[in-house]
Amino acid sequence: MAYLRSLRISSINEDEFLQLKSLSSPPSLLQNLRLHGRLSTLHDWIFNLENLVRVGLQWTRISYHSYKILGALPKLLYPYLYKGYDGGELHLEEGHFQQLKYLGLLALNGLNRLVIDKGALYNTPYFDMVTNKNLVDAN
Repeated sequence: MAYLRSLRISSINEDEFLQLKSLSSPPSLLQNLRLHGRLSTLHDWIFNLENLVRVGLQWTRISYHSYKILGALPKLLYPYLYKGYDGGELHLEEGHFQQLKYLGLLALNGLNRLVIDKGALYNTPYFDMVTNKNLVDAN
């Protein structure tokens, strides 16, 4: 598993929790990670994946703290969240997600406020935000 570049772990349905405790040390060369299923939090080992380029989180419903871990990954270009965030407010801070080519925020139904700092998505050519039905404030 030391040379693994892509990893996808899926649950049977969106309410089933993923059991990731056995992954105490994922492959350091991992570039693509897809997690489909509930998570109480992103595991700290994700912060150590310095080669990670793509992250797909479907049904995970992560917290804001876990979301900030993604923002600090140095090579992340393509984060995608589908029912992947469980907060009422999401803050895209300047200095996080510095090299994005795409950001997908889809079906974040609990989201009612999105704050985007000036310069936060400066070099991001594609930003998808679809079916976030409770969003009432974006600035």
